[in-house]
Amino acid sequence: MPVKFQPLFCLALALPAMYSQSTLASTEKQATVTSTQIKKQLSATETEANNLRKQAAENPDKYLPQLITAITRQGTIYHKENRYQEAHTAYEEALELCNKVEAGKAETYQAHLYMLLNNLALLYQAEKNWPQTRVYFEKAVAVSRLQVEKNRDAYLPQLTSTLHSLADHDKEQTLRPQALAAYNEVIANYRELVQKDAYTYTPRLASAFFHAGVVQYQEKKLPEARQMFEESIASYRLAVVKEEKFKPELALSLSNLGITNKADNKYAAARANFDEAIVIYQTEKQKSAHTQYVHANSVRSLGDLNAIENKRAQAQASYEEAVNIYRQIPASYADEARPSFAAALIELAHIYKQSNLQPQAISAFNEAIVSYRQLNQKDALTYTPKLANALLNLGFVLHNDRKYAEAKKTYEESVSFYRLAALKEARFNAGLALALSNIALIDKLDNKNPEARQAFDESIALYKEDIKNNPASLHGYAVTLEGYAELNKKENKLPLAQAAYEDAVRVYKQELATEPAQALPALPALTTALISLADLYRQMRLSDKAIGAYGEVVANYRQLIQKDADTYTPRLASAYFYLGVLHFNEDRYSDARQAYQESVNFYRTAIGKEPRFKPELALSISNLGVSYKNDKKFTEARLALDEAIAIYRAESQKSAHTLYAYGDTLKNLGDLNVLEKKQAQAQTSYEEAATIYRQVPASYADQARPNFAATLNELADIYKQTGQSDKARVIYEEAVVHWRKLAVKTPEYYQRRLAGTQLSLGLIYFNERKNQEAQQALEEAISMYGAQAEKYPELTHNLAVSYLNLGDAALVNKQTQKAYTAYGEALVLYRKLLKKDSDNYLPPLTNLLATMAEIDLTQKRNKEAYPALEEAADNYRKLSAKDATSAQLYAKKLASVLSQLGYLNLTNKPQLAESLFTEALAIYRPLAVREPLYLHDLASVQVRLAMAFNNQRKTVLARPLMEEAIANYRKLILQKPELTDELIFTLSQLGELNLKEFRIDDARKMYAEILALCRQQIDKNPATEKRKLAWVLARLGTFNIIGKDLIQARIFLNEAISIYRLDYAQRSDTANEFAMALYGLGLLNEADNRASAAIKAFSEASTLLQEQKQLSLAQQAELGKILHSLATVELTEKRLKDAQEHVNAALAIRRQLAKNDTEAEQQDLIDDLALLSSIHMLNKDLPRVRQVYAEIAQLAERTGSLPPKTQARVDAIRLFIKNTKGL
Repeated sequence: MPVKFQPLFCLALALPAMYSQSTLASTEKQATVTSTQIKKQLSATETEANNLRKQAAENPDKYLPQLITAITRQGTIYHKENRYQEAHTAYEEALELCNKVEAGKAETYQAHLYMLLNNLALLYQAEKNWPQTRVYFEKAVAVSRLQVEKNRDAYLPQLTSTLHSLADHDKEQTLRPQALAAYNEVIANYRELVQKDAYTYTPRLASAFFHAGVVQYQEKKLPEARQMFEESIASYRLAVVKEEKFKPELALSLSNLGITNKADNKYAAARANFDEAIVIYQTEKQKSAHTQYVHANSVRSLGDLNAIENKRAQAQASYEEAVNIYRQIPASYADEARPSFAAALIELAHIYKQSNLQPQAISAFNEAIVSYRQLNQKDALTYTPKLANALLNLGFVLHNDRKYAEAKKTYEESVSFYRLAALKEARFNAGLALALSNIALIDKLDNKNPEARQAFDESIALYKEDIKNNPASLHGYAVTLEGYAELNKKENKLPLAQAAYEDAVRVYKQELATEPAQALPALPALTTALISLADLYRQMRLSDKAIGAYGEVVANYRQLIQKDADTYTPRLASAYFYLGVLHFNEDRYSDARQAYQESVNFYRTAIGKEPRFKPELALSISNLGVSYKNDKKFTEARLALDEAIAIYRAESQKSAHTLYAYGDTLKNLGDLNVLEKKQAQAQTSYEEAATIYRQVPASYADQARPNFAATLNELADIYKQTGQSDKARVIYEEAVVHWRKLAVKTPEYYQRRLAGTQLSLGLIYFNERKNQEAQQALEEAISMYGAQAEKYPELTHNLAVSYLNLGDAALVNKQTQKAYTAYGEALVLYRKLLKKDSDNYLPPLTNLLATMAEIDLTQKRNKEAYPALEEAADNYRKLSAKDATSAQLYAKKLASVLSQLGYLNLTNKPQLAESLFTEALAIYRPLAVREPLYLHDLASVQVRLAMAFNNQRKTVLARPLMEEAIANYRKLILQKPELTDELIFTLSQLGELNLKEFRIDDARKMYAEILALCRQQIDKNPATEKRKLAWVLARLGTFNIIGKDLIQARIFLNEAISIYRLDYAQRSDTANEFAMALYGLGLLNEADNRASAAIKAFSEASTLLQEQKQLSLAQQAELGKILHSLATVELTEKRLKDAQEHVNAALAIRRQLAKNDTEAEQQDLIDDLALLSSIHMLNKDLPRVRQVYAEIAQLAERTGSLPPKTQARVDAIRLFIKNTKGL
């Protein structure tokens, strides 16, 4: 250990002189008012001197010696009264008189000359004129040597005393070689004198040894110093035998010997010295102020020794005792003791700080600061830096006690004093830099980053300059650079943080190279900085650099472990652990395992002495197990994880971190069980992990939260997979709470995890038919995925799935537009994904197209549905063609799309519809044979294909399909009565076909069955089924009109109209069906020759349709037909005006419809024109007849052949015109 020097304590002895220094007034005391007695003395001396001057002028031989003595006495009085100028005048006059003595008579005046020179030296000493002090002591010594040459016995004591004063002066002025030379002569003289007068000179010899020892100590010559102190002690022991008053001096010599031995690492000897000295002081009954002072100093020195030997409790007791003794020193001696008192308080405060006794440390530092403030008032040069340092240390304690405002205030005051000190001595810039650095740290904690940066900048600038000449500042500089790095890291200025950490590491290494003796203390600090740098590298994804830094950490700890295994074995284990983490994160599982195994080995060694490291051992074993797991070495992984769990379970008192790590290990075991498909064991592990995580205290919850949340996700996934939906939902909801909290602090990463959990939770809600909750969860997932998908393209999949499921939830909730919008967003994303991975994304894309087309169809957006269905059909064909499994999976979906696509072509492209339905039918037939589930789809396609044949007038092909479909529906409704409506529809289609083929009885039978089915359904849903019943009744009425069963027709039509009338009063969307029933009644009345009733029915029917805001093309055609029939009856009733009005209205509709240029619409238009012509003929309006006939002829030419009834009317018009000579 390096030698640590501390100031020694010096004796306060009154050394012999003409006038003892102790008899003179204090040099710091102002001149006092001369007392009456002193005035009398001065007056008497002045009178005597004046008389002697006159007498000496006449008889110098006789009176000059007396004159010199009188003037010297006068100077001494002035000296005592601090009237230094007058003392100088007197001494110099006496000295001048001595110098004028003739050479032959000089010997007579040697005693006077010596006295003058000695007193002048003391006067200069009082004035702190150190050069002149030395000059006159040397002159006095020179005169005394002359005296000794003539009479050694008489003058040797005087010479020795003056030499002692000169030696003391040289010692105080750090003229140590000169001081030692003088002390050596003094010692030699006293040894001689002791032989003749041991009683008198033994203590003086002891004093000389003592002071020589002090000088040797100051020269760092410890063996020589020890010898001197031992000689001093031996002499004082002899003196004490005769006079116990020298015990304090003996104790002081023992104390200084103790200090010397302590500096020379001879601690046992030092302790013995201190103990003996303290015992002597304690036994002193009457202690002078000085004795109390040196007693306190000795106790304080023992405290220093205890501190060095790390005996903190004993050190504290010693410092406390020293402080108490200092406090008992009388006020008259307080100024002398105050520096040591303050220093003892500082040392005591440091002990309190190390023992975490913060209040006591603060109190001690504050008391020391009070003393330093007092000292600073008198000696700023000495005590400004000490005051600054005391404030700095108080700031440390307040800082560590988290009293940041008080600490900062204290640091700032320290800075102000260091600035003053540094103005005079640049060496104090190091303290200034340290105080500024600590202010920066507090500002950083208080988020005052600009202020922190400014303080760091100044501190770093000071250190950069200081380390050029002061290697001791390298450590503080490195520490400051670390703080500056932390600030930059906090502000996410990672390159700046990296540079600062790297500089700190460089400076620590420079410190090690510059001060090899300090290598051991500096190496841990370097290693800590390397750990911080490695962590930053890891954060910056500079993995290789991080691994390199931890490699250095490991090497350093291996070096440190050689000297302090207890301290550094667990740290080395920890370093290997983090090295393993770095390798693991780079998928270097072999390297990770090697590092983790080293960590395990060193932790096993550490727990041999410190069982408290068992949790750390468990963590390393756990990570070793994870590295085995990731390398697919499952057996080794399970052994490691089981051992780690066993260690954790055995820990009776688990810290927050231990609980957290225990939970992690159980989670890792759960992950291993999942990989090995041991689902039940995985569930158990995750459940236990979740239970442990819930026990983690709130103070540590944030650290445990990420893995806790991940565990909850894994557990919920298992619950979901095993059909435990309720449990899954509860756990997902718990996970969401944790991900939300994490996302507040680290939004980018944890919002992705939150989004994933919300997606899973949304699916659970959807399956539980909690559609509102499902939508909320999915919308939040979409919001978070959407915000990051551009930056992280891998999120596109989850975003697409979220939109898809949001669409499903909205659709179930009958929010069709919202669903369609969500599906549209999903479709865009799936198209992006398809470009990168067609195999995986073609199926969901195609399913989505089919779903969106279905919505379009329900919203009557056939044009939008069509391209989606076409694309879906093409995709399903591709997917079905891959292999047998794919064919089985996608064929049924293809058939569904083909059926929908065929339906869209049914009216306008019946041939294409036929082809699509035929392809669908080919798929459904074998499916229905294998799986009765598809019988319904088969029946539906059969009906649609029959309709396609029907539209192409391929009734021969249509009929068997309808009959087969009806047979299938009859089977289906036995199990699914809800399909009765589809059976009714199919029966109606066959009925219409029969009607078209004039198979009236067959048609009537079909509708009779339909009527029975409708009446059966009426109780299930009266509103809907009554409307359907009314429609069937109306159709039956029509069939009976055709069959000329007018009575039965009327019954059916009246019942239908009665139902429609009630229904129409509540909802107007039945207007079309109601109108057509009235139309049928009108036809019935017309056939039954009830013209007025027919007109009424036709009129009401036309009014119903005309009141509607918008009519479809089919409804417009029906309105035209009703108006035509109304006009026809009115014509027969000779109501020509009404007939003309209604036929014109019909014509307006028919002309618009005829633009479609279909044959049927052209013929309807010709019928209306023929009817109008009949009216004009009855009105004998030949021009209009001709005009109408011309239009008819033009249309007929385009149309070709006309129906017989229409042709008859046209022929009648031509005959009319001919007969009236109009052709």
